[in-house]
Amino acid sequence: MLIVNHLPESPANVDVYIQGKLERFSESDFFKQYQVKGINRILLTEFTSLIQSKLLSNHKLSNLTPDDRTFIRFSLEKNNAQIGNNYLVLPIVEKGQDSGEHGYKAPKLSTKSALIFKAKKVLNHLSYHSIQQLITKKELIFSNSVGNISDILSLKSELVSRYRFSRPNLTEQQIIESGVGIVWFEWVGYVDKNEKVQYLSH
Repeated sequence: MLIVNHLPESPANVDVYIQGKLERFSESDFFKQYQVKGINRILLTEFTSLIQSKLLSNHKLSNLTPDDRTFIRFSLEKNNAQIGNNYLVLPIVEKGQDSGEHGYKAPKLSTKSALIFKAKKVLNHLSYHSIQQLITKKELIFSNSVGNISDILSLKSELVSRYRFSRPNLTEQQIIESGVGIVWFEWVGYVDKNEKVQYLSH
């Protein structure tokens, strides 16, 4: 097992590349450093598809619309985000695994252009039928999520793809039947090139 910063690979720690160097922090220290209550990890390709990621890379941070600020995060079964708290959203540059042949394998993350969001609304243990009702009532718009989720079918496909690797003990059917957790986030800040938290103006 690779020891980094005197810490073992563990679900209680965070493995993250900072300016190209792999660092490892306890979750509590990492959250404190970036002034957040938690993190959401997203594959790099999905992270770069976010409208907020594109706006930040193009330095277009003025006159943001509510849609520009909204990010909808889908998780298997539930998301532990709490309304009113800030969360760091950052890319996965190397996949991890919750359990498997060799035990826990931490995902490797990156703080480069990481985004900070405030949780505005959380719904957990939703069936796909319930999600369809949210769409019908226009309470859920897929364009506010990652680029490869555009409808119910692609949402199922994305969650199966994501969790079949990280949770190999679950079958495809078990993943689908586990339901979905959804968080509506509002973009409030980002991590700059000097590793400093910057907040957006309102």
